[in-house]
Amino acid sequence: MSNQPPTAPRRYQPVSRFPPKKPQKLRHATFRFANPTAQTVCVAGDFNTWSPDANPMSRTTGGLWVLQLELTSGRHEYLFTVDGKWALDPKAVISAPNSHGGRNSVILV
Repeated sequence: MSNQPPTAPRRYQPVSRFPPKKPQKLRHATFRFANPTAQTVCVAGDFNTWSPDANPMSRTTGGLWVLQLELTSGRHEYLFTVDGKWALDPKAVISAPNSHGGRNSVILV
């Protein structure tokens, strides 16, 4: 028999910091909107705090408006602003109800 005192069971020691989050990968997302008579078209969504003029699109031939953004992978809701008026993406396959009684277009990146 040993004269050593019994060892206490190990107790859980809380971690003082959470492990760092892995940075989300950015992926290309291309937005297209056809409107030959529009003067300005922008994209607003959860990725730019719904700013109606933060991401202006470029007009190409034939009235096609295009913008490529780097977005984090996942699901993002958005709308176009066409000459200052909100518009759904007519080519979006997915949409979701919004808090204003309308719908938002959805893009999966």
